[in-house]
Amino acid sequence: MVYPIILLVVADLSVILLLVFVVPQFSVLFADMGTALPLPTRIVIAVGDLFRNYWWVLLAVIALMALAVEHRLRGPQVRLRVDRWLLALPLLGDLI
Repeated sequence: MVYPIILLVVADLSVILLLVFVVPQFSVLFADMGTALPLPTRIVIAVGDLFRNYWWVLLAVIALMALAVEHRLRGPQVRLRVDRWLLALPLLGDLI
């Protein structure tokens, strides 16, 4: 299970690097064109701006969410429901 996790982390980092470093260069190019951009392009540029300008907020939110989930999973009733859900997943349930 380590290899899929490594792949997910590398893929996520690649997308974040593209959003932070490559998309701003294209947004300057698009701004010089002077035409209205399609909605998906505006969304990608906005997400890139979000990552570039508010990365510290995103890290804090992820850390707080991880702590909240970890704290919530300490309860036996919640842990039982989560474990039942995980075991019922197709393909992954048998592996778990």
